[in-house]
Amino acid sequence: MGRRAALDSDSRRTVRVVTRAAQRGGPSRVWTVEAGPRVRGRPAQPLQCAIRRAVGGALGILIPFALLQFHRTGPHSWLYLGLNAAGSAVLTWLAVAEAQWGFVILQGVWALTAVIGMLRRAVGSGHAVTQG
Repeated sequence: MGRRAALDSDSRRTVRVVTRAAQRGGPSRVWTVEAGPRVRGRPAQPLQCAIRRAVGGALGILIPFALLQFHRTGPHSWLYLGLNAAGSAVLTWLAVAEAQWGFVILQGVWALTAVIGMLRRAVGSGHAVTQG
């Protein structure tokens, strides 16, 4: 577990990982792995940026849900609908980038439902709005 790996790049798309034991003459363990995803010939965005966006999108859905459960907002409030639309739109975008089609459908429908709720509220049709 405490072994370190030395990385050397032998092409633009692959990285050879050689364990420290192999460097000292021990048994050789060499793997070839993808260096990372590429988009149109350029390296894709760093993993940390994608993680921040995913966490932000998830919080955009979870915060309004928690507020609704603790009766701090209503299901037709601008806060609830806006955060749901924004959070699910971010997660939809990330799912499209990763080609995770099940999540694209789930989050896409979630975002569309929230946007429809916002439109209904804006034009005054649908449910009576008492909170928000």
